[in-house]
Amino acid sequence: MHSIFTPKKKVAKSGECIEPSADDPTQVLKRNGIKVKGDYSAKDLRALALGVGQLEKLNGAPLPPEWQTEFNFLNQRGAWNQTVPRINVKKLSYGGDNVAALIHELGHKVANANGQKLYGLYSKNVKPCKISPYAQTKRSEEFAEAFSVLIVNPDDLKSKCPSAYNFFTQDVFKKSGDKVSEASCIKTAKADRENKDFQIIESTGTR
Repeated sequence: MHSIFTPKKKVAKSGECIEPSADDPTQVLKRNGIKVKGDYSAKDLRALALGVGQLEKLNGAPLPPEWQTEFNFLNQRGAWNQTVPRINVKKLSYGGDNVAALIHELGHKVANANGQKLYGLYSKNVKPCKISPYAQTKRSEEFAEAFSVLIVNPDDLKSKCPSAYNFFTQDVFKKSGDKVSEASCIKTAKADRENKDFQIIESTGTR
């Protein structure tokens, strides 16, 4: 299975563009109704909380009950899947700390909530989004991929799939405002450059 969350996609996997919550990961997950079981590590919890915390910011409140679920971490290989009432995370395939993969699976939960209400609206109103090779295999996978990219790298979704970006920021997360920019990789890259420039100047001045 090929997708945006393959290990080669460092930004997507690490969620490095997302500003972490000041709260402990277990608090973030508990507040949003996300349960965990199985063979998870502290690193896995941090990754899951990073993505869920960003979703909470965009939603302007903890996740609604119909989006809440359980993540079952397994030391196995194979495709990740959902068996009511949980998401099975096959850690040996993509890594349990893969933020984009975790949010991709949560995206399926969101799409299917309330009788697939959001998936239906997406299919009807959003132009096809080729955000990744895997997104082109099924419309349902496209939804999950776009949902995931909105969280881990919104700049990418906005530039490549503006129709999907507008759907999520205007129709799903109506209270998001400019909070999407908090996961802006463009802003993060600029800040990194400015920080490096500052360090160079500072170093030059001390010689």
